[in-house]
Amino acid sequence: MTTATAPTGLELWRPSPKQQRVIDLIHGLQDKESLYVLYGGAGYGGKSVAAGMVAGLIASTYPGSRILVGRRDFSDLRTTTMQQSFDNFHVVPQEIIVKRDDVNHERTVRNPAWPPWYPSSLVFFRQLKDWQGLGSEAYNAIIVDEAHEVPQLTFDQLSARLRHHEPLWGLMEPPFGPLPTRWVFFCGSNPYAGWVQDLFIDRRFDPEYAKAGRYFVKFIQALALDNPDTEGAEIWIAKQRGMMRSQGMVRKLVEGVWGAVDNVIYGDFDRLQHVQSFRAFEEQGRVKVVDGALGIDYGKTPGHLSTVAALQRDYAGRVWTREVWAEQGGNAEHIVRAASELAGKYNIFRGKTDPLQDVLAQ
Repeated sequence: MTTATAPTGLELWRPSPKQQRVIDLIHGLQDKESLYVLYGGAGYGGKSVAAGMVAGLIASTYPGSRILVGRRDFSDLRTTTMQQSFDNFHVVPQEIIVKRDDVNHERTVRNPAWPPWYPSSLVFFRQLKDWQGLGSEAYNAIIVDEAHEVPQLTFDQLSARLRHHEPLWGLMEPPFGPLPTRWVFFCGSNPYAGWVQDLFIDRRFDPEYAKAGRYFVKFIQALALDNPDTEGAEIWIAKQRGMMRSQGMVRKLVEGVWGAVDNVIYGDFDRLQHVQSFRAFEEQGRVKVVDGALGIDYGKTPGHLSTVAALQRDYAGRVWTREVWAEQGGNAEHIVRAASELAGKYNIFRGKTDPLQDVLAQ
């Protein structure tokens, strides 16, 4: 296990090999480059600890840094990333924290080796459930724990805030610099569907924009056995395999499988074996659509998806999923718009909703 240090030689922590890979990616950035990195993808992998480490490293390396550490609900953030990681001397050396503001949930950070005229760094702890309330602050690092709980619009708003630049970085003298201007967007997440999977796992972004914008998108999988506490990880794994009733949850949280279903009904379902292509049947003249319907789920629960599915039935009674729209956040206007578009596209005039979901039942 190696030791991560700021340029002064201040020992910050002893990261695991997977956590060290995040640090190496940050150190490897050149001037005006950005890193979007997802860490974790399973339970017990050290996501919150890694989030605290990254915040501490950047705050004590770049004088004048402005770092946002967030989670959907502040109550969860306070008891995890804030208390167990950033304010934990086992993760971040507490001598770098020179001021604690528990009213505004901020920490002021200084590397003890900095000259007095170097500006201190600020770390802001915020809840992220309301993206419109994030304001117009600028940051050089944004750290989001349990990112799958956060809506896509919040990520978009935060990405636009990743632009803080401290002029001092280019003027510093050895041993501190000059330091390149780097921007880091760190996400910790379990393997749930949504924008996190779209961006980091399915890599749905334009490489030409990535090249022009000088940003890199990386995923570092950290399973329970990647946690330095190997004995504790083995006990945790055995307990979850023995106690979890949903094999879908085992596949997600223990094995780190993206796309696993929580409440799986058909445990032996295999997409490659059991799913057939509508287009292939259509090209062979083996399918004739006779009916169709929309299936809609509102997705009110944080971290769950709102979905609209366009379904069609053929003359043989086979039901085909033609297209699925999905979005986090439960925005009724977006759901209605998606339903209208899919209904027109596939000539569908019937729908099925949960009558207990009042917004859709109307």
